[in-house]
Amino acid sequence: MKPLATQPCVEMKQEIHWTGKCTIETSYTIELYEDEVIAKQKRYPLKNVFDVSFYGQSGAIGFLYLHTNTGVISFFVKTKPTQFMNTFFELKQENPDG
Repeated sequence: MKPLATQPCVEMKQEIHWTGKCTIETSYTIELYEDEVIAKQKRYPLKNVFDVSFYGQSGAIGFLYLHTNTGVISFFVKTKPTQFMNTFFELKQENPDG
């Protein structure tokens, strides 16, 4: 099944080497389906995701938040997740329970 919306995210990890500290950045994608959100091999059923929000300023890394029944999960994003969020809100409006 093809996702309804996707959002590129980044994960940053710092490592210490003999020559100094370096930052390693890896990319992955969050996928929104009709019944779930999948991020880094983890599945969040849409019925357990209550809201999504974004905080960020232009030119800087922002934060995409999934508000779930187990807490808030944050993701680093380099682009505004407008399309991802709009699709999520449309899905929730069509089917508030799931």
